[in-house]
Amino acid sequence: MKIGRFMRRFRKQFRYGEKGFTLIELLVVVAILGILAAIVVPNFATFFGRGQTEACQIELRMVQTATMAFVADNGACPLDTAALASYFGAGSTLVGSYTITQDYPDCTVAQTCP
Repeated sequence: MKIGRFMRRFRKQFRYGEKGFTLIELLVVVAILGILAAIVVPNFATFFGRGQTEACQIELRMVQTATMAFVADNGACPLDTAALASYFGAGSTLVGSYTITQDYPDCTVAQTCP
C-alpha cells in the first residue's frame, strides 16, 4: 500500500509531457561537444607531431655525441652506427637512419627521420 502511494506521488511530480529531455536540449549538448572536439583534436595532433620531431632531434644529438666519443677513442670515423653500439645503452634502437661521413677528424652525421 505504501509503495502505491509513493508511486502516485512520484508520478504527480512530472507534468504531462515533461518526462525527458527535449530535442533542442539534446542538440545543444551535441553542438557543445562538437565545438569542444574541434578545439581539442588539432591540439593533440600538433602535440604528438612535435614530440616525434623532438625525439628525432635528441637522437641526432646522441649519435653525434657517440661519434665524437668514437673518434676520441679510436682516432678514426666510425663506418656506420653499428660501430657506435657500445656507446648507447643496452637494448637501444635507433629510429632514424644515419650516414656518417669519413672526413677525419671532422666526422659529420646526417639523419633521415621517419
